[in-house]
Amino acid sequence: MEMSSYSKRNLFSKVMSLTAATAIVAVTSLEAHAALLVSSRLSDEVKAYTEEGEFIKNFITAGSGGLFHPDGFAFGADGDFYLSSTFNGKLLRYNGQTGDFKDVFVDTGEGGLLAPVDMILGQDPTILYVANFASSPTIPDYTPTNNDSILAYNTETGDLVQSLDFPLGSEGPLGLAFDPNDNNSLLVSTFGAGIWRFNIQTGTGENFIPFGEGGLRSGGGMAFNEENRLLVTDFSFDPTDTSPQRILSYDANTGAFIEELVSDVSSNNVNTPLQMIIGPDGELIVNGSFSNNVVTYDSVTGEFLGTLVESGAGGLNGTNFGLAFADIEETVPESVPEPSSKMGLLLLGTVLIGSGLSKFTKK
Repeated sequence: MEMSSYSKRNLFSKVMSLTAATAIVAVTSLEAHAALLVSSRLSDEVKAYTEEGEFIKNFITAGSGGLFHPDGFAFGADGDFYLSSTFNGKLLRYNGQTGDFKDVFVDTGEGGLLAPVDMILGQDPTILYVANFASSPTIPDYTPTNNDSILAYNTETGDLVQSLDFPLGSEGPLGLAFDPNDNNSLLVSTFGAGIWRFNIQTGTGENFIPFGEGGLRSGGGMAFNEENRLLVTDFSFDPTDTSPQRILSYDANTGAFIEELVSDVSSNNVNTPLQMIIGPDGELIVNGSFSNNVVTYDSVTGEFLGTLVESGAGGLNGTNFGLAFADIEETVPESVPEPSSKMGLLLLGTVLIGSGLSKFTKK
């Protein structure tokens, strides 16, 4: 039985479509790549860079889901990306691979949420702790209240499960870090009240490192180095304070001041160091809030290692407590097939067509 001309054309179209699709798959693919994510508060974005500091893309696009002044973020055990939207008092949730908006995880006022800053997951990975800077004097169209606290939400339900309160309610919580030696010990840096330490089991807190200890003014990011020292960024929002902005080192067990790890970050073109993290090779990674950059230091000696993200790279504008490495998806162009590969695809199509035709031409 001979194949009709319509059937021949139909078979040819299907095989060539398959061949073209195969070629397209060979040109582009969606892959997970390690990236440095940085909040860009003045452009309302979260930006992604390579491990070498090259701009990749806006992981969270401008204003996505109502984002207004992004700050700290965390990846949940569910793989979702949780992000503080400080200037409208919300916690937003996004797809942790693509950055697509999912929903408002906690809305303004829920559980007392007013001005979220940094956030961190607890020992129980379903519990998200959020620094609630309710007394913040910098939020537009907002009346500060003396309700500063650390709020803990269940990521599966969105319910408030705990509130860690300060004695005055105006201490100004900023950065969060768990003590690697005690998973129940949550450290909180503040706007002007030193470093606080809360026991999340009992809910009790203490002024672990008082204001002024080692010259501490406003404490920002916190990290622990391999010598079990607590490192803290020190800065001031007071424009009349011209003393150096630094990275200070404290005994992680007692809170006693040890030394200035970095005596003046401005010598490395950093203005207002806020967040810092320990990098994959043990280096200290620090961002500059007003210098719009990210730099690295030796976490033990304080030696300057270099600039990781240049000032303003990719449109970075105003960093804060959002700084972390993560694997995210991106469409990566691959090498176009060599001529021999192209010929192979065409030959495959020809063979398939010939095979199909032969079936219909056999008596």
